[in-house]
Amino acid sequence: MLEVGTGFHPELTGKENIFLNGAILGMTKNEISDKYDEIVSFSGCERYIDTPVKRYSSGMRVRLAFAVAAFLEPDILIVDEVLAVGDAEFQKKAIGKMQDISSKGGRTVLFVSHDMVSIQKICNRVLILKNGFIFKNGNPKEMITEYLSVTQVKLENPNLRVFDKKGLFPKISKCYLKNTQGNLQSKYNAGDAITLVAEIDNKSSLSNKFSFLWMLQDKADATIAASSSAIMDKLFFDETTKSINCTIDSTNLIPGAYKFKLFLHVPKQEPLDIWNEAISFEIVLHDINDVGYNYGTNWEPQMYLAHKWNK
Repeated sequence: MLEVGTGFHPELTGKENIFLNGAILGMTKNEISDKYDEIVSFSGCERYIDTPVKRYSSGMRVRLAFAVAAFLEPDILIVDEVLAVGDAEFQKKAIGKMQDISSKGGRTVLFVSHDMVSIQKICNRVLILKNGFIFKNGNPKEMITEYLSVTQVKLENPNLRVFDKKGLFPKISKCYLKNTQGNLQSKYNAGDAITLVAEIDNKSSLSNKFSFLWMLQDKADATIAASSSAIMDKLFFDETTKSINCTIDSTNLIPGAYKFKLFLHVPKQEPLDIWNEAISFEIVLHDINDVGYNYGTNWEPQMYLAHKWNK
């Protein structure tokens, strides 16, 4: 499936293209007839199956074409970025189908993608290609981390000030993380409390009070959490402020690398100061298999919730 819908004829209906595309992919007419109802149901195009595909949206074409290939039952299914088009519901269904093909069907799925979430769900082995050659080869979690670190833009100054309002306004001069003992630290266990400290260079001519905001992001730049002193605690700062502290009682994050993006701003006005990737840190956790159970690849939570066990 290097090009989804290869062989589709725009003037033919969806039904006719199922038979045409199935034949191109190597299925007999009887095989297609036996699986026709399943293919149509999987595609979700029942209502328009007798409409020429030239009237289909690109997403509908992908859904119908993937449905045909999904029921092809090949020994090796090669899928190249076919999920880039299609709604969220269909993408979930397509991922589930590929998982069934590989796990229950005992067949091989070669999945080519830049979508790290889909790769983590589908694959049990990952190869990173660079300039046409295998760069790294290993388990999905390690290779995804490697890929993101390799492709991440390398900045000369990781504490990059991406916005700085000119003039005598408050600015962040230094920022760091401390543990509960007050020691600077860059590696924490899941669930540890951390204190974010921002030292302020305050030669302010600002008449309005300002607030402090942080965004917690993962290595893929997805925002995990955020907080504003103005929104959460109705807390504002002024020209006397030299340092701002924010304590997170429990991180409850899955193991991996994270970073904080920091803002100083006057509400309803443009920011005073923004630091991108201001602080980087890592969350670690003991191997869950140490307890004697093998949870497999399904043990992939997004976060840990604070809770207590009782008996």
